[in-house]
Amino acid sequence: MSTTVVGTKLNRPMRRRNMYIILSVIILLEVGLFAWSYLSKTNPVKTVTDKLPLGAIVPTFQANIYGPLGDPLNKPMAVAVVNKQIYITDTNNQRVQVFDYDGNPISTFGKSGDKEGEFKFPYGIASDAQGQIYVADLYNGNISIFSSDGQFIKYFGNKGDFNKPAGLAIDGDRVYITDVANNQILVYALDGTQLLKFGEKGEKDGQLNSPNVIQHVGNKIYVSDTGNDRIEVFDEQGNFLLKAVSELANPRGLSVDAQGNIYVVSNLSSKVVVFNSKGEKLFMFGGIGTDDGLLKFPNGLTRDNQGRFYVTDVGNGRVVIYQ
Repeated sequence: MSTTVVGTKLNRPMRRRNMYIILSVIILLEVGLFAWSYLSKTNPVKTVTDKLPLGAIVPTFQANIYGPLGDPLNKPMAVAVVNKQIYITDTNNQRVQVFDYDGNPISTFGKSGDKEGEFKFPYGIASDAQGQIYVADLYNGNISIFSSDGQFIKYFGNKGDFNKPAGLAIDGDRVYITDVANNQILVYALDGTQLLKFGEKGEKDGQLNSPNVIQHVGNKIYVSDTGNDRIEVFDEQGNFLLKAVSELANPRGLSVDAQGNIYVVSNLSSKVVVFNSKGEKLFMFGGIGTDDGLLKFPNGLTRDNQGRFYVTDVGNGRVVIYQ
């Protein structure tokens, strides 16, 4: 018995020494791994910084827009900023809500129905140079034009031109539309004359599967090819140029800046993924959750001329503004 006790006492310093050695090895390994990752540029923070375009800053949370107290947004799908007024398709309420630049409610227009000025599923929204508001109604299969204060003016195009119009963009004297059901891109003059139609269902480069949001910047057409989990870029004649696929899960809203960087809402991962003009991923922001700056199944995205990003946060019933 005594031998065992003495033996235990004699082994304690050795055990303590072994513990110190193990801890020292672990610390050295961690330091070594950090140094290796930093020098090899695999550190996540450094990787993001290295890949950012010159002068670019990852957008950070600024504010939320929920709608008036007691009358909140219900499934906001798309957003447009026109003359510092924020227009949001409040889809489950079959209307458009309008806010000032600080997020204070101004007005609403539209109601449930299939007559002039009414909606079943208001989705894409855009404005022309005169400040008129265009709203694509996915279920009514039409595009309505309103004055800036919400007075119905007329329908755009001809009856039957669209099956299920979703994405809507206006650049100069051209109107760009995605038809989800027909897997097509339509381009019109402002007077409603169709200028171009292209696209077919498929997975190959240049083909589409439920195209969602569209933008025209410079001389390129950018399309969220939602069913194929990618962004496709075309020239103005509808010829395929390139695609961006990394980290995208059910891509929806998109915006393109002056440098050609592409900001894309990844709906199922609740993030905004940013690519350079070559389709290479740069960084991401957002993430799933209910806290400020987080998202839950976001859909629409736009960027104003002050550098603010607006994301329709469908699952949280709000629009999140990043600066």
